[in-house]
Amino acid sequence: MACLKCASLLNVCKGVQGSFWNATGLRWFQTSVPVTAGQKWRLEQGLAADNTRYGPLTDMPDYSYLDGRPTPLSKGQVQRRRRRIGIAKRIKFLVGEMNEARENYALKQKEEVTQNEEAVKKRLKPKTDQ
Repeated sequence: MACLKCASLLNVCKGVQGSFWNATGLRWFQTSVPVTAGQKWRLEQGLAADNTRYGPLTDMPDYSYLDGRPTPLSKGQVQRRRRRIGIAKRIKFLVGEMNEARENYALKQKEEVTQNEEAVKKRLKPKTDQ
């Protein structure tokens, strides 16, 4: 089972309704809108819950220059990009924490095995071969 932080990130990605808390007890995400049947279908198809979340109509500029110059990003596009970068950084951080915890657990297991082997070697030997 994933840790609470990762589970909450997975639930956010699935569009689940509810509040999600981080390890310090601060609420960092809350959904208050229930998922309708149409939204459920869109989520099952891998689409956004509504057309204003992401997609070409929201992510691409409304116009283009004829000479090929890049169009400036709108305020909403910049905000969405920053929010997505923040979410990606958070996911990367949490995955790193999980990998570090796995490595620490493996090291502890190896240490226990070596301690048990040393304890067996240090046992008192019988004086005779009876």
